[in-house]
Amino acid sequence: MKMKMLLMVLAGVMISFCGVNAFAAGSATVDVTVSIAQSIDFTLDAGGPITLGVQTVGSQLYAGAPIKVTNTGTGPQTYYLSMTAPAGWTSVTGTPGVDQFRMDAAFDADGTLTWGTANAMTTTAVAASVSQFAGDATGNNIARNIQSKIWVRLVLPTSVTTSGSGAKTIVMTITAAAA
Repeated sequence: MKMKMLLMVLAGVMISFCGVNAFAAGSATVDVTVSIAQSIDFTLDAGGPITLGVQTVGSQLYAGAPIKVTNTGTGPQTYYLSMTAPAGWTSVTGTPGVDQFRMDAAFDADGTLTWGTANAMTTTAVAASVSQFAGDATGNNIARNIQSKIWVRLVLPTSVTTSGSGAKTIVMTITAAAA
């Protein structure tokens, strides 16, 4: 009798399992999107403000040392240069006249270069390239941890009016962007 009962229980269990619907394992996919932003950063060593002192009109003045900028970001970057025109003066990219000046910049190892209109800075940020602000180097696609030297030249007005006279401060701005 015990054996008969055991067979009936096993038969019932088998019937129960056979009656269960079996399903295949399900799956789904999830899209994961990640964007990696390059860190844009640099250190600047200008040695303090560049003071050119009292000068005569029409002079061309050269900074005695370069502004050193080092890419401390995580990838290559390009530098953009601009400057502000002080009250009473207007910036030009050609030859200055009355109350006009030109401020030039060049990426160069030692500052011995031929200056031209491609070195002229404006009040709008312009990207450094092989044709803009280039000496024997460029400020374009600068690798991480590389130091660049920027030399500065100021061409003074041919003459100044009362509003254009006195001490002037020109602020140069250096901006970095991913190359």
